[in-house]
Amino acid sequence: MTEAEKNLEAVADIKRRLGCGELTLDEAKAELKPIVDKINAKNREIARKYNARARLVSVSSILR
Repeated sequence: MTEAEKNLEAVADIKRRLGCGELTLDEAKAELKPIVDKINAKNREIARKYNARARLVSVSSILR
């Protein structure tokens, strides 16, 4: 399983728990922060490689 698949699975689990009421929004944001940081770091790396602007991800965009 690749890193992207692990991130996707973790995000799906957090979204499910948030929808079921097991987590509050603040708790979900706290759990998503490390995942968002990893995604943004990879986006910056790719953007630097191709001399483009990085498209950063926010916690709210992941929760949509």
